[in-house]
Amino acid sequence: MQGEKHIDSGSRDTAEARLAPTGRISASRSRLPAIDKRSNLFGAAQEAEGLKHSNPPLALNYHGVARVSLRRDPRNLFVAPEDLQKHITKLRAWGYVFAAFGDLADQVSEGRGVNSVSLTFDDGLLDNLTTLLPLLRAENVPATVFAVPGWFGEPHPDAPWTRIMTADEVRKLAASGIEIGAHSMTHRDLSALSYEDAHGELLTSKRVLEELLQAPVSVAAYPYGYSSEETRRACRDAGFRFACAAKGLGAWTDPYALPRHGIGNGSTILSLRLKRNPRYHGLMDSRPLSLGRGAVRTWIRLMQRGG
Repeated sequence: MQGEKHIDSGSRDTAEARLAPTGRISASRSRLPAIDKRSNLFGAAQEAEGLKHSNPPLALNYHGVARVSLRRDPRNLFVAPEDLQKHITKLRAWGYVFAAFGDLADQVSEGRGVNSVSLTFDDGLLDNLTTLLPLLRAENVPATVFAVPGWFGEPHPDAPWTRIMTADEVRKLAASGIEIGAHSMTHRDLSALSYEDAHGELLTSKRVLEELLQAPVSVAAYPYGYSSEETRRACRDAGFRFACAAKGLGAWTDPYALPRHGIGNGSTILSLRLKRNPRYHGLMDSRPLSLGRGAVRTWIRLMQRGG
């Protein structure tokens, strides 16, 4: 929109961002060293030359941006704006450069991506426009929102006190420089569907969004983060270039199962630090730590109820 500040998609030293024909902002890639595809991605990152920091590629998975109590947010979908701001500050301190998800995926596919991080937001909640966008503008950070066209304008099923953006609001978000990706048409678990049904969910969402934005939509995120071999084949055949999972599932070597790490209500800087390590989810999903996290969340909810 004319007169509005667009969001820089590369280094803070980049003089100006450019809005690509796809409706997302393209990141400058010239400063990033190459990674030898034949070697381990993370080992190569540690050997990259000329960098003060060497971090593996990272994609973070958020949903809403609002101050919500854990009692009201049992699915851990929301982060407070001030917490997101702290995450951005810390990631910069660690040497990360922000990129839209499509740009990060492009970098990785070309054997690069060291020190790149993408902030992604699933479902297309209204606060992505009203709260997230001003915060990203102030921080000069790009991001990607994965939208569910079948939910446009409806209350969120896990947070009925707020709603999903309308089609016009998604268009406005894209016009402001935010990359829009597809999150299926109706948010079904695609891994539980046949190839034909999964393909229909993905292809329809892609076509609806492209008609809305009058621009290609090249990235997708699987609902709940789950995909099967058939799901990934359906995603490729629907015309997407890249797709991502969640919960740390997937691998940077598979363009249709790129990993993202979830950030939820109450996530700490320590958890953010740990999620840079590819072994994080294997450890945190172990039974003792899983039970411990559940006990802590239960205690917090009981304290909030008592207060």
